[in-house]
Amino acid sequence: MKGVFQSGDLLLIDELKFEDLKKGDVVVFNDPREISKDSLIVHRIINIQNGNITTRGDNNKGPDVLPVNNSNLVGKVSKYERKGKSHKVRGGLTGLYLTRSKYFFRRILILIYMNLIRFKTIKSLGRLMLSIFNSYIIRINFSSPGGTITKWVLNRKVIARKGPEKGDFYCQKPFDLIIENQKSEVRSKK
Repeated sequence: MKGVFQSGDLLLIDELKFEDLKKGDVVVFNDPREISKDSLIVHRIINIQNGNITTRGDNNKGPDVLPVNNSNLVGKVSKYERKGKSHKVRGGLTGLYLTRSKYFFRRILILIYMNLIRFKTIKSLGRLMLSIFNSYIIRINFSSPGGTITKWVLNRKVIARKGPEKGDFYCQKPFDLIIENQKSEVRSKK
């Protein structure tokens, strides 16, 4: 349920009757695949039919394979606490449609972004924007026992990292438009 909840959030789970559940409610249930009932899952209800609940995580493309029944159900998430503040969880059809629209728009933005990075003019535009705002990407090399670690820093924030192992490269979006693995144009502050 990434997007609604973050690591470290404290969930308030209310007990309720199976009959009180609605499509769109966020529920906690024991994993139907586990015999020991030790692992809990938090997903949203997308369908209720014949005493079974079909669930799906907000960032998952499809529904969960196994349905949830009354014996697996732990409760409904009504609130969550993050950094000392309590927040209400939107359930019902409102919560369901809000999460579906967020998922839809996020997918569209990813598709637009993936198509934009193919054009060299967009990469040039990114470099131009950095030069207009007098921002410089600084490349810093660190020696470690395993090899050299390279970091690219913009305004005191690490935007890319290359580790000593082959294929160990990470770059934040949209900076991957400007930094291309080791073949990037990097200017250092003078």
